[in-house]
Amino acid sequence: MDSIIFLFLLGLISSFIGTLPLSTLNLSILKLALANQHRQALSFTFGASIIEFVQLCLTLYLMNVLSNIDNFKTGIAIISIPILLFLGYKSYKTSVNINKGVKVENDGFKQGIVLSLANVIVYPFWLLWGQIFVRNGWLKTDISALSVFSIGAGIGTLFAFLIFVYLGKLLWERLYHLQFLINKLIAFTFFGFAILQFYSIVKQ
Repeated sequence: MDSIIFLFLLGLISSFIGTLPLSTLNLSILKLALANQHRQALSFTFGASIIEFVQLCLTLYLMNVLSNIDNFKTGIAIISIPILLFLGYKSYKTSVNINKGVKVENDGFKQGIVLSLANVIVYPFWLLWGQIFVRNGWLKTDISALSVFSIGAGIGTLFAFLIFVYLGKLLWERLYHLQFLINKLIAFTFFGFAILQFYSIVKQ
């Protein structure tokens, strides 16, 4: 039971934190919230969350297949270090700009699906983090463990989107300060995992 709760929370927290930085998806939700279009924002949120959950499941399945290839884990660990450092640097330097969002059409659910399908960064994101979690022994590659992790991650994404739906106006009033802190927290998280990856490789 403890392992199930841990896997669920690991998926939920990692996905929640990964969804908070401003992107096309949550900027679109924020724009709807600022316009008091909460019903459309909710439709967009559920459409995007469903697709992101499917994308996560596909990525973890691919990771499970690739993990059977000799030296895959070591190779991805080495590659992940410069990627993590780059993501950390990018998060640290990111500025807040509401104009980065796109125009949201009347059918929020449909556009949430479309924009989420176009968000291909989700695949390398979860492939990278999945391997980090597996390499450090936090996530097993059996179906039951991946399923619990995926459910937690899907709920984490949904929770993060809902924050933009219901706290959109409050977020925008404080966004410059709040997003600054969020970006720095995520940047140092990336830096920390890069150091952890380097340590795990050297320790071998």
